[in-house]
Amino acid sequence: DDMTKDVLPTRSMMCTAVGQLCNTGDIVLFRTRGVRGGVIRAATRNSYDHVGMLLKFQGGKVGLLEALGNTGVQITNFHGFLNEGWYKQYDRMVVRHLDADIDDEMAEKLN
Repeated sequence: DDMTKDVLPTRSMMCTAVGQLCNTGDIVLFRTRGVRGGVIRAATRNSYDHVGMLLKFQGGKVGLLEALGNTGVQITNFHGFLNEGWYKQYDRMVVRHLDADIDDEMAEKLN
């Protein structure tokens, strides 16, 4: 549907797309490569096996809030996510935009 957008496949395009097209509260769905992701997708009958939430900060930096089995809940700098190559463990990443009635004052507080 039009609420779901594939994040573009190259690092520079991903960073640009996420920084320009996404907002705080948007969700990133991940399809992990390998057996573990496949088991999760089979058990949940879903196309994705991991989820994170985007956070936009002043100055244009983007964070990814996610829960990881080995470190717990953390916020990762999205630029670092790309530079360190962490995105390579996923076959697909999809953004679902937050659909909420947010006034300008609340939007300012979120960014």
